[in-house]
Amino acid sequence: MRWYAVLACFVISSATVPQIMVAQDSDSDTVGRSADIIDSMLDDFDVDDSLKLDNDRRRSTLKSIRRPRLAATYGQAEFTRMGLSDMTHGMTMYGGSIGMEQYRSLIVDRDIVRVKNDGIFLQVGQAGSMPTLDSSFDGVPLAAHTSMNVLVFGLVDESGYGYALGENSSLRFLVSDHTTWTSVKPQTYASMDTAGWQQIRDFAGTVRFGSTMAPTIEWKLGSALSLRGSYTWTQVLPRHMFWYWAGSEIIEGVADGIAGMVVRSFGRASTKSLPIFNFILRNAVAYGFKELRREKMNWPFDTVAPLNITSWNVGLSVTF
Repeated sequence: MRWYAVLACFVISSATVPQIMVAQDSDSDTVGRSADIIDSMLDDFDVDDSLKLDNDRRRSTLKSIRRPRLAATYGQAEFTRMGLSDMTHGMTMYGGSIGMEQYRSLIVDRDIVRVKNDGIFLQVGQAGSMPTLDSSFDGVPLAAHTSMNVLVFGLVDESGYGYALGENSSLRFLVSDHTTWTSVKPQTYASMDTAGWQQIRDFAGTVRFGSTMAPTIEWKLGSALSLRGSYTWTQVLPRHMFWYWAGSEIIEGVADGIAGMVVRSFGRASTKSLPIFNFILRNAVAYGFKELRREKMNWPFDTVAPLNITSWNVGLSVTF
């Protein structure tokens, strides 16, 4: 009688685990502990080996794989700010990051992978040289265009879903929201844009707080190497007004949470839709709030405009 009771528990657990794991980001530790308990109970009885093998396969799909990760990027950037003319000179952006990559297959569809990357990153933006005039403002030469060098560093927060293309290959669609700190060093001021000089001068001389969105498509070629392409939009705040910033972030967080609920609803109907809908909807929310904050850095609160740095980037990453 005890043997049948244990087998019944095993069948019930096998039926409920897929429902719990459908298109959700929840941690699998609880399910893993349940599987460990079932294994220990099965060891005391003479159960068919095929049942143990099924249980082992199920547990293997729930385990996340974590690996150290290095990445490098290259891109071309432009910067804008309300009140600054379009007489600006672009920058070449070089970047790198170090952190951890975590991924696993969904239990209900092993062709869909869940990905999360974290760590720290550093970007350096360098303006190209240009002819300057004999005059200057605040020690910065005057020229035909306004140019600057930047140093951006911060925390990596990147997640999303992808399609498995083989045992170690996948195509991933990622959503990124990085907390950043930026140092701005003006190189030249446009001689015909005297009103715009202060728009850059507001950021010089110290490190400024901000945030970066970075929709990214990554092609993992094998167990180690990945190719990446991304669009980044960094907004740098001339000053950090905490309560206005917190209120604006809460509003965006609610909007992102609603988008996540819609994505999970689609995922319950079709797991194949998860990578695309998660990528489109959540990045649309992030892009929309960047646009809303283009003129008010803590929208909807009446605050000054941020510095906007946008770039297209390509890169590669290596996992160990």
